[in-house]
Amino acid sequence: MTNFTAHTEAEMARTQKNKATMGHLCALKARLASLKRTVVEQQTKKSTGPGDGFDVRATGTLQHTAKKYNQL
Repeated sequence: MTNFTAHTEAEMARTQKNKATMGHLCALKARLASLKRTVVEQQTKKSTGPGDGFDVRATGTLQHTAKKYNQL
């Protein structure tokens, strides 16, 4: 997998940035992001404790916070 990411990063580095190539560059960035996400997910599945993910858990409800601020 690291060979593929290194190859993709090298291709991004040598590709000229302009309007005509932005679609290709964005597709490469999306591919790298999905690969990195799968690596992070695999690492967090292997660990027993909470992972170092980048998702934020939502807490509370909007109605609860609205009631809280209306009381002030």
